Amino acid sequence: MFDSLDYKGILAEYIIHNGLDYALGKFNKKVEAQNDAKGSTKHKDIFDIEINQENIEDRICQSLVQTYNYTKDISFKDINTPKLIVEAFVEPNFFSSQRRTQVQDILPERKNMQDIFSISTNNLIVLGDLGAGKTTLIKKMCQSLLLKDGKYYNGLNFPILIRLRDINGYHSEIPNLIFFEFLLNKLGFVLRDFSKDQIRRTNSYTSNLKRIVCDFLEDIKILLLLDGYDEINDLRVRNTIIEDLELLSNSFVSSKVIITSRTAEFVFDVSNTQTFEIAPLDDDQIDIFINQYINKKEEAKKFKTQLFETPYFDTSRKPLALAHLCAIYERYHSLPSKPKTVYRKIVSLYIEEWDAQRRIDRIKTGAKVSEYNNLPNDRKFEFLTKFAYLLTTEFNNSTTFSEKDITKCYSLLFQEFDLPAKQSKIIVREIEGHNGLIIQTSHDTFEFSHKSIHEYLVAEYISRMGTLPKKISLLLLIPNELAIATALSSEPNSFLFRLFVKYLKINANNPAFVSAFLNRIHVEKPDFKVEPILGFTLAYIYSILKFGDINAIRNKKSFEKAGDLQNTNYMLLKLIRNMPNVKASVKKLSENYQFDFNYRFISDSEDYTIIRMKLKEPIQGYSKNDQPEYLVVPAFFA
Repeated sequence: MFDSLDYKGILAEYIIHNGLDYALGKFNKKVEAQNDAKGSTKHKDIFDIEINQENIEDRICQSLVQTYNYTKDISFKDINTPKLIVEAFVEPNFFSSQRRTQVQDILPERKNMQDIFSISTNNLIVLGDLGAGKTTLIKKMCQSLLLKDGKYYNGLNFPILIRLRDINGYHSEIPNLIFFEFLLNKLGFVLRDFSKDQIRRTNSYTSNLKRIVCDFLEDIKILLLLDGYDEINDLRVRNTIIEDLELLSNSFVSSKVIITSRTAEFVFDVSNTQTFEIAPLDDDQIDIFINQYINKKEEAKKFKTQLFETPYFDTSRKPLALAHLCAIYERYHSLPSKPKTVYRKIVSLYIEEWDAQRRIDRIKTGAKVSEYNNLPNDRKFEFLTKFAYLLTTEFNNSTTFSEKDITKCYSLLFQEFDLPAKQSKIIVREIEGHNGLIIQTSHDTFEFSHKSIHEYLVAEYISRMGTLPKKISLLLLIPNELAIATALSSEPNSFLFRLFVKYLKINANNPAFVSAFLNRIHVEKPDFKVEPILGFTLAYIYSILKFGDINAIRNKKSFEKAGDLQNTNYMLLKLIRNMPNVKASVKKLSENYQFDFNYRFISDSEDYTIIRMKLKEPIQGYSKNDQPEYLVVPAFFA
């Protein structure tokens, strides 16, 4: 393996066959020629650069060692053992253009990695949302070139990797030389007395120095990798690097440059480059990813089965989320039984954990930063929950939103968070750029990056409201969100009672809504207590569905016209069988309601018996007016 090789030997071979000494000689002559061209002692030695080939060779060797060690594996806080990049890397697909630039909400053409990197002759701008795999891709490029595996950029000699966030702590006396000065120092060149003469601050000085450095990089035929444009926290440095990227891309013929950034943070057109956006993982890529992360075949198969059955499967289309789910499974040999644990983990990962693990500060100097950016993380989370709620409730549970929709919702909540009235655009861009929970999918279309997380954020807000939305028609549109809110509630029994008995009442006579709600309850597994009120609420739901008007249960003849509820029967039976506290609560209902009358129901699919129950003693702690005299239940309640 590469870590057992002699780096100096590798570099020495390169020097012999590819002429590092020749490139350095050319660089030195150009510097001297530029200095001599000034024609006066005053301006002699303008380029005050020490060029010591031995030092430069040592620094390049050191850079190769550091690059190899940094890029050889994938690691993060929750993972037990780092995964080798050569074993765990899954080749992504790419959109041929940015989704945000599409006129209509139609996805651009997808291209595979081989199409782009094996035959590309251009410099590349690689964009992607948070967790799309940009840094992992850069690591793979480095490993491929260092290990000479022949997959990518065969004609280049070695990579030079710059994590652009490292420039955040770098000081340069001449601001528009910050990147090139940082690069020269990384390569072992020494710049002395840099701020000595005023001429060093002139455009001719900086442009000539940059041109000579670009020529040197071209001569040594390298792959220059600039990772994380979005992680630069000074706007002036960002602008300087865009100018320098333009110069590099136009100067390179043999050498190549690749820069990565989060999609929302990169809005530039750079000549002699191609821009691609990393696409979400497809089903085949998810399958490959899991098999490479979880080495034991049976465990990988078990994990896939569990993951595909979860409501948060959609989050696995981002490598970051999928890697963390794999890590959770490897640690506990199972995914959490309650999805709310995973929702909270993923939102926390996106809002704060991922940047914190990598020590990234996204507050930008010189940029117009919104007041939202200055909120504590818990307030940012509260803002997101209400924002998600308003986007859902104001637009009839639409999954996509226009800029106008977002502005309207923002106008309803900015005062609550002490935010300026006219910052909706910049805040949405920050949310997209910083945590990726909202993404722009076409010119005027936005959506939440994961439907399951959108549902969770809405549910989180509802669970903390202290009440429920008064608009019944809205409630009937969000069965999934209400089921999650039940699971999030500190008192799920009471929440369920309030939802159906106090709010929906006869409006719960909606089989599609109830079926979706009960199915999601089964998935979310709320922490129900053993109480008769839980059994009562389930019986109440069934009674409303069966008869519509619950008072009709008094008349035995009305049973002949009752609706067929085979699907609801199945869902209730599933809850009782799989959730012990539900089963025990159904049994406790007999303390307050007694079995009164059996009716054999003739069904198109399968005959079954329903039972009428009569109130004998009201459930304590709840109003008697909310407890009808009669209820009906399927026979398996008995």
